[in-house]
Amino acid sequence: MLNKTVIEKITADSGGAPVSEKPLLLQGAANTWLIESGKVDLFLVDVDAQGAEGARIPVGRVEAGGILFGIDPAALQGQAKLVAVTVPGTILHALGMDRLVGLLDDDAACLELASMVDKWFVALSLSLVRERPPKVSVEYTLGRPTVLNAGDVLNPRGTVVWAEQVKGASKFLSSTSNPALEAGQFIPLFGDSWIEAADKGSVTVIETSSLLRLGGAVNAITKVNGFLLQCVRMDLDRSNDAERRRLEQKLSNDEKVVDKSVRLLAGVSGKSLIDELPVSGSALLNACNIVGRVSDLVFVPHPDGKSDAEQRDPLGSIAKASRVRYRQIALKGQWWKRDHGPLLVYFEKDKRPAALIPRRGGYEIHDTALGTVALVTEEIAEQLSPFGFVFYRPFKDKALSVLEIMRFGSHGCHDDLFLVVLMGIAGGILGMITPMATGMLFDTVIPGAEKSQLMQLTIALVGGAIGASMFEFTRSVAMLRIEGRMDLSIQAAVWDRLLALPVPFFRDFTAGDLAMRANGITTIRQALSGTTMNAILGAVFSIFNLGLLFYYSWFLALVAIGLMLVVLLMTITTSLFKLRYERQLAEVDGKVSGLLLQLLSSVAKLRTTGSEGRAFGMWAKEFSRHRALTFKAESIGNILETFNAVFPLVSSLVIFMTVAFFLGDKKLSTGEFLAFNSAFVSFLVAMLSMTGALVTVLQIVPLYERAKPILQTMPEVDVAKADPGRLQGSIEINHVTFSYKPDSPAILRDVTLNIKAGQFVAIVGPSGSGKSTLLRCLLGFESPTSGSIYYDGQDMSVLDITAIRRQLGVVLQNGQILPGDIFKNIVGSSGLTIDDAWEAARMCGLEQDIKDMPMGMHTVVMGGGLSGGQQQRLLIARSIVHRPRIIYFDEATSALDNKTQAVVSQSLEQLEATRIVIAHRLSTVKNADLIVVLDAGVIKEQGTYEELMQNDGLFAQLAKRQIA
Repeated sequence: MLNKTVIEKITADSGGAPVSEKPLLLQGAANTWLIESGKVDLFLVDVDAQGAEGARIPVGRVEAGGILFGIDPAALQGQAKLVAVTVPGTILHALGMDRLVGLLDDDAACLELASMVDKWFVALSLSLVRERPPKVSVEYTLGRPTVLNAGDVLNPRGTVVWAEQVKGASKFLSSTSNPALEAGQFIPLFGDSWIEAADKGSVTVIETSSLLRLGGAVNAITKVNGFLLQCVRMDLDRSNDAERRRLEQKLSNDEKVVDKSVRLLAGVSGKSLIDELPVSGSALLNACNIVGRVSDLVFVPHPDGKSDAEQRDPLGSIAKASRVRYRQIALKGQWWKRDHGPLLVYFEKDKRPAALIPRRGGYEIHDTALGTVALVTEEIAEQLSPFGFVFYRPFKDKALSVLEIMRFGSHGCHDDLFLVVLMGIAGGILGMITPMATGMLFDTVIPGAEKSQLMQLTIALVGGAIGASMFEFTRSVAMLRIEGRMDLSIQAAVWDRLLALPVPFFRDFTAGDLAMRANGITTIRQALSGTTMNAILGAVFSIFNLGLLFYYSWFLALVAIGLMLVVLLMTITTSLFKLRYERQLAEVDGKVSGLLLQLLSSVAKLRTTGSEGRAFGMWAKEFSRHRALTFKAESIGNILETFNAVFPLVSSLVIFMTVAFFLGDKKLSTGEFLAFNSAFVSFLVAMLSMTGALVTVLQIVPLYERAKPILQTMPEVDVAKADPGRLQGSIEINHVTFSYKPDSPAILRDVTLNIKAGQFVAIVGPSGSGKSTLLRCLLGFESPTSGSIYYDGQDMSVLDITAIRRQLGVVLQNGQILPGDIFKNIVGSSGLTIDDAWEAARMCGLEQDIKDMPMGMHTVVMGGGLSGGQQQRLLIARSIVHRPRIIYFDEATSALDNKTQAVVSQSLEQLEATRIVIAHRLSTVKNADLIVVLDAGVIKEQGTYEELMQNDGLFAQLAKRQIA
């Protein structure tokens, strides 16, 4: 807010008036212009040797209350000039530098001028900032020298200050392309800018008002203007060079397209995987896409548009943007001689990526950086990094049926499936040898005493048996490969689907019950493969034996089919009866698993309250029901097993009686009858095996019904939703109303709140007032019944919520640490270093505790190995390690003492992040910029701590209770 009295003093007799939209040339170090109202945009304009002007390059914007400085022409070496373009209605006052210097003895005028100068230099500096400041900054004291070692960073994390290089040299914004800051130079710094020490030296940090009172302030400002504009100019030159390289790359890509087209036209056997890639992709993205072509995956670049070199974790960025999970694997021994599936690898020497595609007898390596393809040899394998990456396919974002799951799992198994069918047909044909040989033996060989034919039949039978065994072995190996691949892909996809489901989904299930439902999908896969599939295939391929039955006697063949129908009828009838109990049993299984997990995780509480007996009673009740249902289901199963054991004898009896009493004149010879009976026995065995398989298949019905919620609930991520970009921290809650069910009372009622970036907002209120529910809405765990939530002015409902959450630091009321060491608990899978973990631990007051542990950061911890305060600090460290712009805390410091809480609060202030804190302990929120009081889902009060205490409302009542 402009101080009108001071402004009048500064601008007296300056002749300020609205200016036209004609560009104003900012030239002459002795000239300044004060912006009383409106806005001014700054542009750099290139000037060639003949004085011709180029396009305007935007530099920044200075708003009302700022000041414009004239630039010494020598600073830009006559190659460019700085011009200002005002918006309509802007009022400028032209002032001489001498007039400003003459006002510095007035304290009020000096402070106002310092604010004006800050706005100018922030506008110039912002055009150079390309990324967020480094996470670690040295501490400094105003007016005193601060020692900087090489690599140290100084960032004020707040308002504008000035750093004077006393000794050594520093790099502005860590840039090696810009001129270095030498001894005696000043540079303005604010929250988004910094310097990095190039070698050991020291700097002195002062405020802008202190700088203005220095004798050489005018000269210092003139030099800084020249330095910053020189940096802007060099930055523009680099941008122009990048654009030129882009155009050159475009021409090169066009040439590659033509070359590829010529190769395709000249080729005979079609195009290779590497020829199918877009020529414009990065080497890493192209390598991922080659793996994706084989694995049925699609990879896309990260939406922030950064190159691989600019990404901290380029592979992780591509995988996140493509919604594909991956893991690192070790390449040991002669790995290239075995099939591990498609892999992504890096060359050890220059870290360039490559794709490994399995081929017959080994691997084929696709070097996308060089555009070459070769078979992997021991020599090539030695050049690769000892670690590779494997990707996992997710399910499609739609409701899934059992057939779609099996189709998903069978991807890449087509060769093995073909082999299974081929071996089954071959085995079925060979299975006909035994009945036919039996008929020939009794009709021809034995009556004629043909020893030579007997030897031939013996050889044929032995050869057929060996061949059938080999075919069966080959089919079994192929089935094992199919099972392994299906198991890997389906299990990974199921758990990926679980992790992608919306949070409200988990409200309806216990952890144990949900685990049983998820594992049921694997059971379904097992039921539809392995021995079950072999039995079904055996029955299908027994059609050759059925053909033999018709060959020998169509009448007896019809009798055999009738007997098989009896088997099927009995199987289906008993299975349907058993299915009724299986459904109930699956439901009870889920309840027992969920209850058991809850009881085991609450053993300490049960012992504390002496509730072991009641807990045992709850478990025993459900388990007894489980045993009763199991007994009923197995009793029906026993009936079917008894029937299957007796039926072969009955069926043989029926066949014999039919031959004896019903064939009439169509009597079979002894050999034909024995051949028929042999074929019938093989056919019967295959069909009985199939009936057992059908029982197993019917048992998957309750498993699928219980897994349906997982398979048919749509994932939370929607590829059609927009990426939010890098969040700055502003949040707007606009008339939000929420209830858990349409007919239930509203938990939140017309809540409206505007939170600025970097603001510390506390949400307080009695229990049940809706504080945690509001936080769940902000996290996207719940969707408002009406109203909207905006991040940086973007409606959350149209944004990728996962991309938003990645930029948040969250500690929930029931947060838990993960099994593993402290380092992994802090950094997770983010790819951050141990230095980042130590910095996060220091910021939350946990550093010394970790150092006192036996293995430091690598100490393995479980839930009971840390105190409540240590667990909370570890959760806080996890939430802030990646320097989020928005932090949510729900009772995150309730177990901390006042000293530790002060350390955490001070560290969070240095992050300059937007903080939303829910707390019952009001001392936690005393320093909040804004306190919001919720009661029954309605904002009753809001203001600072002092304002709310003076109002003597609900907040004051809550505070007085705690003070008392």
